[in-house]
Amino acid sequence: MRAGIVWLIAILLVAPFLSGCLPVLFFPEEKRTLHRTFLLGVLLDWFAFDLCALYFLFFGNVFISFEQTFRTYCVVLAALGIAGLLVLFFKKPLKLPDTAGLLRTDPATALCWLFFFAVLFAQLFLAVTYASFDGDDAFYVVESLMSEKTGTMYNYVPYTGESARLDIRHALAVIPMWEAFVARASGIHATIIAHTVLPVFLIPLTYLVYYGIGKSLFKKDETLLPVFLSLLAIFQVTGNTSIYTTETFFLTRTWQGKAMMGNLVLPMILLVFCAFFAEDTQRAADGQGTRAGDVRGAVLTLVLINCFAGMCTSMGVVLAAGEILLLSLLYALKQRRMGALLPGILSCVPNVCYILLYMRLK
Repeated sequence: MRAGIVWLIAILLVAPFLSGCLPVLFFPEEKRTLHRTFLLGVLLDWFAFDLCALYFLFFGNVFISFEQTFRTYCVVLAALGIAGLLVLFFKKPLKLPDTAGLLRTDPATALCWLFFFAVLFAQLFLAVTYASFDGDDAFYVVESLMSEKTGTMYNYVPYTGESARLDIRHALAVIPMWEAFVARASGIHATIIAHTVLPVFLIPLTYLVYYGIGKSLFKKDETLLPVFLSLLAIFQVTGNTSIYTTETFFLTRTWQGKAMMGNLVLPMILLVFCAFFAEDTQRAADGQGTRAGDVRGAVLTLVLINCFAGMCTSMGVVLAAGEILLLSLLYALKQRRMGALLPGILSCVPNVCYILLYMRLK
């Protein structure tokens, strides 16, 4: 059990942080914060797994496709970690937080932070100690478990265990295969990974995305940031008005691809544009133009997010592209220059490739 926990820490925390040291170099120096580095690392690791899984799903040996994905991704993850460690050691790319500023926090702001962390802890405690059940468990969790045990991917019917042709409807969304990878690497049962371990990772990760959004929205008065996060946490707790709300998916179906789509992918896109708009507005007020580094970093992040959207659910690539193009259009109208749409359009190239592949296989 202890070895499993060590592997979970390595896969879910250490590896993303080290991997994130690579794509964060595309950002201007002052933008290389710890939370951006970690988010980029998570997206890069998911992107690498998506490539490995899809390649062996279609071109590997059908009887050992998951085994091939597992071994290859272990090598890729280690390579990304070593490369990130070298970059961290030699280039020192990260901007460390202002610890002195934390000590100057006024009592009211500190109280808001304490309230937010108390609600977050309550959500994590309930996610770990209580098990929610829905009909999707019979498909997605079993799909992860069967892949881990049989070494194949999407070659058995989860409801009956019978062998079947490749399930194209679900095959391109490989989140269950990633969960099977985490289960195999840690030696913990896939059901426990899905219902107990992943909420502890994905719930704080979602709030980290909202933290980035809040940093952009309340740049002039960061004392509002804990208030913003506290309100969001309360909305999540009280949003279980039906089985279809994002709040319900966030707390009871955290491990499902469609839950990650609504609670991670769409807010991540909003985070990219909020940060870009805030920086662009500030530079315009100072009489400066848009920096190439800001555009380059935003496009890279959107490409990784779009790949992750396809990994979550087949419908995700359409929803993600729609949000990106809408926000890009708003930016182009603000700039009164339709050429500003081009970066957003280019970032949707993975979505087009995904749709063409899906239509070809269907």
